[in-house]
Amino acid sequence: MNKLFLSMTAAAGLLFAASPAKALTLTATPSDPLASGSYTVILTPTGGATYNISVQGNNDGRVVADGSGPAKHSVGRISVGFFGPTFDPIEPLSGTGGTTSGGSYVGAPFTTIVQADTIRFNSPSETNDVGPFGENIFLGNVTLNSPELPKLFTVALQDGTQQWFASGEVNLVPEPASLALALPGLLPVGMLFLRRRRKTDDENPELN
Repeated sequence: MNKLFLSMTAAAGLLFAASPAKALTLTATPSDPLASGSYTVILTPTGGATYNISVQGNNDGRVVADGSGPAKHSVGRISVGFFGPTFDPIEPLSGTGGTTSGGSYVGAPFTTIVQADTIRFNSPSETNDVGPFGENIFLGNVTLNSPELPKLFTVALQDGTQQWFASGEVNLVPEPASLALALPGLLPVGMLFLRRRRKTDDENPELN
């Protein structure tokens, strides 16, 4: 049974290693007194050192200027950073991204600036921004310069004098639901090894 146990353990490891990593969903909130409302940012690990990023405005904040401040602005600059277990920056290698069309906003590729500790996406014009109330969405991807697993992810959104910020711990462990779904798949593997063990025992009774 030792061989069976080891084989099933190895198979389980392979299945669990292939399970999808959990996406990180953050709400970027105002980091200056002129900003209002929020944006939803989703970071999805896609394998290796590559990550997908989406940014979309939420239906909140000031629709028009009032005594408390200006109307919620669109986002034309997205800066993201990754940090290791000791919270040292993990240098980005490359990235691409852009917006979809929606409302009065026209989808377009953003320019990318790679820095030592962050990667920045800039809208070519305000009409290509991320709309403040969910009109469209930014979709991008980032490849890091190291396979080191990040511990912390940060995102800063900006346009003009309004800014939003969020940070969160990156969880690369498969969700419990994913593990539960993988367990039934191990049964045929276990039956296969058990059948082989029984065949070996029948053919070599002196080993019993």
